[in-house]
Amino acid sequence: MSTNKAADEDRIHTASALGTKPSTWVRVSHDAQAASSAGEQEEEQVYIHGDLDEEDDSIDDNVADTDSIAMRRHRARKRAKPLSPAEQLKRNRTVISAVAAGVIVSIIKFITAAFTGSVAMLSEGVHSLVDAANDSLMLVGARGSKRQPDLEHPFGYGRMVYFYTFIVSVVILLFGGGFTIMQGISALQSPETGVENPVVAIVVLLVGTAIESVSLSIAFREVNQARGDDTLMEYIRTSKAPTSFTVLLEDTAAVLGMLFALAGIVATALTGNGTYDAIASIAIGALMAIFAVVLVRETSSLLIGEGLDRDEIEDIVFIVEEDPAVIKCGRVLSMYMGPKDMVLNLDVTFDDELDEGDILQAIDRVEAEIIDDYPQCSAIFIEVESLNQVYRQRADRALAFQEAEED
Repeated sequence: MSTNKAADEDRIHTASALGTKPSTWVRVSHDAQAASSAGEQEEEQVYIHGDLDEEDDSIDDNVADTDSIAMRRHRARKRAKPLSPAEQLKRNRTVISAVAAGVIVSIIKFITAAFTGSVAMLSEGVHSLVDAANDSLMLVGARGSKRQPDLEHPFGYGRMVYFYTFIVSVVILLFGGGFTIMQGISALQSPETGVENPVVAIVVLLVGTAIESVSLSIAFREVNQARGDDTLMEYIRTSKAPTSFTVLLEDTAAVLGMLFALAGIVATALTGNGTYDAIASIAIGALMAIFAVVLVRETSSLLIGEGLDRDEIEDIVFIVEEDPAVIKCGRVLSMYMGPKDMVLNLDVTFDDELDEGDILQAIDRVEAEIIDDYPQCSAIFIEVESLNQVYRQRADRALAFQEAEED
């Protein structure tokens, strides 16, 4: 074994002993000593593990120019920060309040449906019960996602939120929308039945609307705080935390469903024709099905694996290339492992004149800058690549952006 190689191994052991949190691995290529006879060089791969949680006072002061126009614009961009314990508790209360409201309202609706014979009221009872069950599932998923990583799940259990939210969407589609539509179709076959004691049903629906409106207002406040300057649809499409907007969609459907039921029962009471009550039931089912399809689309995308969007990728490249030790940033790969956990992989070309220690210091700076604006990055992997490969990967990324715009 050569002297350089032995020294490299010593540096590996030293760097690995710096800490226990493997936040970044750097692959450094170097030329070994030339063979004495043939004069050929071989390339060795040295993996150095740096603990980036600790500040190194020896880091060079030659950092990115924070006075540049591009950097000032970059710093001005608003970034989502991790939720504090108080904010997380408040968000859990959003789900808990929805569960409690759903259970109370469903009991009232079932009793009223038996008393009045309204199929729309029965559908609303099923609607509220499904919502309560779904909110309970989301709460289970949110709590399960906080489990610590283990050997079988090294990146944690963050995706449990996505899994349970997907189950919620399927339950709404099948048991909510499907059941209520079938009830309405069945009632259309005997519309002469009508509704008994419609005043009771109207009063119950008004009370139920008031209760659900309270839960809806809480969900709206939570979403408005989270979405920032985005529109509601942009927030739903880009959010990586589906719990709040799922509750918002459910509560919106609940309020609209009760208004449909109220309109159908009032029309049936005035005309004596039960067709309006049956149509209201079908409308409630269709409403639930529409909301379920939206949830299926969004949560399935999260389950498959979403990453950073185009603007965020370009921003990451900007952060990396602002460091004076970096020549180019190539491929940027990312994937959300949960609402607050993202894995980031970067291919970076550093100055050829730098040794391993200089690269480690540069990695410290780059990672600190990234985490400052993207605190959801729970693991960052940086791999040194050749300059030609970086150019090729940047071209591939530009082509992918172009194809995405054409689609």
